[in-house]
Amino acid sequence: MHNKRSLRQVVVAIMLFAAFLVQGTWALAGTTGGLSGQVTGAKGAPVAGATVKVSSPSEIVSTTTDATGHFVFLTLAPDTYTVTASKAGFNTVSYPGVSVFADQNL
Repeated sequence: MHNKRSLRQVVVAIMLFAAFLVQGTWALAGTTGGLSGQVTGAKGAPVAGATVKVSSPSEIVSTTTDATGHFVFLTLAPDTYTVTASKAGFNTVSYPGVSVFADQNL
């Protein structure tokens, strides 16, 4: 009878461990998304040092393009953003209606 109780305790412990693993997977689900792109001039040349701003009702964030015109936002709240790129000597360009979803990088 003592062996039955021990076996039952082991089985219960394994089931609890499995339940915690599943629960941990839910906790690892992402709550943010990302957005990346490249700013180019009228002739397609990359624009280094441009300011790229994303704005939505939930947040406003900005970054600067690298030497190849690329920008990255890694942790944006899921929302619909307006993306604006600007630099002195260039026309400012805005793209409204850019949707960001959790666990997705655009």
